[in-house]
Amino acid sequence: MACVLWLVSTPPAAVAAEPDLTWAPTPFVFKPGASVRYIDFENGNDADPGTKARPWKHHPWDKKATGKAVACKGTHTYCFRKGVAYRGALVARESGEAGNPVRLTVDPTWGTGAAGLYGSMKIVGAWQRCTAATAPDIPAEGREQTWFIDLDGSFVPRLLWEVRERQVTRIPIARSPNWTVTDPDDPRSEWWELTGAVLEVRLDLDTTKGFAVGDYLTGTGRWDDRDENRDNVARGHNRVLEVTDESVRIDSWQWKK
Repeated sequence: MACVLWLVSTPPAAVAAEPDLTWAPTPFVFKPGASVRYIDFENGNDADPGTKARPWKHHPWDKKATGKAVACKGTHTYCFRKGVAYRGALVARESGEAGNPVRLTVDPTWGTGAAGLYGSMKIVGAWQRCTAATAPDIPAEGREQTWFIDLDGSFVPRLLWEVRERQVTRIPIARSPNWTVTDPDDPRSEWWELTGAVLEVRLDLDTTKGFAVGDYLTGTGRWDDRDENRDNVARGHNRVLEVTDESVRIDSWQWKK
C-alpha cells in the first residue's frame, strides 16, 4: 500500500507486442520524506511519539485520533504497519507541495504482509441463531436460517460482509420491503428511498374484513375522500397500525424505488 498526495502523470502501463497496453506498475520503492511517523492500528498508542518503536494507533486525520497523534500537523510520511488492517476514515487536513508530498505508505522493514485502509467496521461477538423465543415473528421455516447479534444503538450497518478463508461474501440484511441486487457496484440501487414525511391516516371503510395489523397497503388514496395529503397516501407504502370494525389506521410513507 502506498498513497502519495501529489498528482503524477506517468501511467502504470507498457506497450505490448500487439497493439494494446499491458499493466506494468512501477516497482515499489520506499521514499520517506524528512519527517516520518509510524502507525500500528492493532498495537499503537496515540500518546506515544509515533516512532517505529512506539507507533500511534490512529492517523492524525482520523477523527478518533487523540494525544500526540491528533496534535501532529504539517507534511509527513505516514507508514502503516504491514500485515495490519487500519479501520477508520481519514479526512485530509494538510496538503503537500512539489518535492515534499504527504505520503501514506509502508516501510518494507516494518511488519509482514500487506497493509490496508478499511472504512468498514469489524463486528465481533457471539452471533446467535434465532429461536421461537427470541424471534417469534419470523416464520418457522426461515427462523433457523436467521442469525442475529446485538449492536450498539448508534451503529447501524447498511451493508454486511463475511470474510472467511480469504473470500469476501456479502450477506443480505433483512429489511422490508425486500430487494434484490441488480448492480454489483451498487448493492443498494434497488433499496426504496424515503422521500416524504411520515404521518398517520385513518381510512373509514364499509368493511375492514381481511385487514390485519402489520399489513402493507399501496394505492390507498382511492379510499381516502379527503384532499389533504392525498398524494402522499396514494403513492405511499403504508403499514396498518390499527384495525377496527369501521376503519384502519396506517402510517403513510412516501417512497421512491
